[in-house]
Amino acid sequence: MEKGRRRHIAVHEVIFNGQTLNMCILDIDDGIITGYHQFNAEEPMVEWVGGVMELRYDECGNIIAYRNGARFI
Repeated sequence: MEKGRRRHIAVHEVIFNGQTLNMCILDIDDGIITGYHQFNAEEPMVEWVGGVMELRYDECGNIIAYRNGARFI
């Protein structure tokens, strides 16, 4: 992901802190998750990625998304 790039992606499931949330939108700034929320209707400017994202903290305390065991960028 290029520096300064902001993305909003939609996925089927988010796993974070032992919780599973269905139908979520992730806000990503420079590869770091800055927010997420569940949705039940389409939202503008959201890229549908689908699948399952696992969110984990990195060594600096940032939240990072992983898909199929690899960092999602």
